[in-house]
Amino acid sequence: MTIIDAMQSFLSFLSTNKDAFIAAGVLVGAMTAVGTSWWASRASHRSMVSQMRERWIEALRSEIAELKGMSLFLARKSADPNFNAPEFLHRMQILGNKIILRLNPNNDAHAALETAVIRFGMAEDEEERDLVGNELVYHARIVIEQTWQKAERGKL
Repeated sequence: MTIIDAMQSFLSFLSTNKDAFIAAGVLVGAMTAVGTSWWASRASHRSMVSQMRERWIEALRSEIAELKGMSLFLARKSADPNFNAPEFLHRMQILGNKIILRLNPNNDAHAALETAVIRFGMAEDEEERDLVGNELVYHARIVIEQTWQKAERGKL
C-alpha cells in the first residue's frame, strides 16, 4: 500500500464519519471551556481568600498594637488615684473582645493569644502588665505568621 492509497483511505474514513468527528470536536471544546472556567474560578477564590486573610492580619496587628499601647494609660491610672477613665476602660474591653472574637479557639496558637489578651486586661500592676504585654505580642506574632503563611500559599 502506498502513501497515496493510505491518505485516500484516511480521507474516505473522515468523510464517512465527519459527523462523529464534529461532535467529538465540540465535546472537547466544551470540556476545555468548563475546565478553564473552573480553574479560573478556583484561582479567583484563592486570591480572594488570601486578600481577606491579609486584611484580617492588618486588623489584628492594629488592635494588638492599640491594646498594648493602652498600658501607658493603665500606668497613669495606677500612679494617679484621681484618674477616672471609664471611657478608656470601655475602649480597652472592646478591643480585647474584638481580638478574641477574631480568633479560633480550636487552634492552639489562637487559644494562647486569647489567654494573653485576657491576662493583659486583668494585669494589676505595671510589672505584670509589661510581662503579659510581651507575652501578648509574642503570641500575636505566632498567629500572624501562621495566617500569613496560609495567605501566601493561597491555602483555603
